[in-house]
Amino acid sequence: MAFKVLVTKYIPEKGLKELKKHCQIIMPQKGEEFDDKYIMGIAAEVDAIIAVRFNVSTEFINKAKNLKVISVYGVGVDNVDLEKASEKGIIVTNLPEVVTEATAELAFGLMLALSRRIVEADYYLRNKNDKNWHPFLLLSNELYDKNLGIIGFGRIGRAVARRALAFGMKVYFYDKAYTKDDKFNMDVQYSSFSNILENMDYITLHVPHIKSTHHLISKYEFQIMKNSSFLINASRGPVVDQKELISALKNKEIAGAALDVFENEPEVPQELTVFKNVVLTPHLGTTTIETKTKMAFEAANKIIQFINGGTPTNIVNQ
Repeated sequence: MAFKVLVTKYIPEKGLKELKKHCQIIMPQKGEEFDDKYIMGIAAEVDAIIAVRFNVSTEFINKAKNLKVISVYGVGVDNVDLEKASEKGIIVTNLPEVVTEATAELAFGLMLALSRRIVEADYYLRNKNDKNWHPFLLLSNELYDKNLGIIGFGRIGRAVARRALAFGMKVYFYDKAYTKDDKFNMDVQYSSFSNILENMDYITLHVPHIKSTHHLISKYEFQIMKNSSFLINASRGPVVDQKELISALKNKEIAGAALDVFENEPEVPQELTVFKNVVLTPHLGTTTIETKTKMAFEAANKIIQFINGGTPTNIVNQ
């Protein structure tokens, strides 16, 4: 019987070309989707899954009697029941390297759009344009010479730092795994978590969503931030307490926020959509032609490694 791989959503077929030589691929056509009922119905048939924005739950794992590999199409694995997968001896892999540059670009783009009020300016021209282009129209803030605090200094955090330095920003970072032996070959300075919250002009988050980072930024954190500070989150939605963010914006405890991720995606609180000083995008961190194709290739390669008798790279549940 042929080795079967389920791809839960359409991804670039170019990246699956080599995988097709080794197995049967079950994937929706471009523009179409598999519903949860269909996926659950074929769970017992599949040997591997490329999980594309799909919750690999206990129920799915229990139904997937032949499942051997879960190749997550992204970095975060909070959509996989790792405990159940490990219990069943199922390998879980992710893609920590390939998403770095695209995600860093978006995070920096959000920060720039928020600071220079680019989204507001676009809306003004499309919907109002009263021709009153006075010298202080949509007055905004420069990034140059401002203090940027990066929370989480892994691959993406460091990629954001490189971009910020090119813009003339002063870059500080906090990472709980940092040691004095770490060398980054760039002009950045380690700072405490509290100092970043209290003193930075811009704060950008680049941490995984795990128990210790759930609501990492909540009521107290917003209270100690400067009223002029901006928050950017392109990591995981639940890292920020969304209700407290809304409250902080209403009370002008911070100057604004830019979000690519949300607590209960794809749901976005209506309250967030009314703030002019908030920029929102629908989880587009890795959504570039180049990165999506690379992700397809790498996710497929994990399964090829397994089929060929090797150990897949980037196993997260060893």
